[in-house]
Amino acid sequence: MKNPFTKHPHSINETWYQHFKFSFKIGFRLLFSALYFLLHATFPFIELHKKYNLMDTSKWLNSKNKNREKQKSS
Repeated sequence: MKNPFTKHPHSINETWYQHFKFSFKIGFRLLFSALYFLLHATFPFIELHKKYNLMDTSKWLNSKNKNREKQKSS
């Protein structure tokens, strides 16, 4: 029986730790962005920092994913 903690990471040629690091960074950034938006919704006078607006967060996610794909193909 395959270990459920390593099955998916191995299927994408990563160790459990590599997958954890990548996923944790993405999750933390999205969580922080979501909390920032909730804060802005409650207090509209708090401006959204460019780094955490939807467009910039989307570009950041896309670049992280492209870098990940490049590293795997190398």
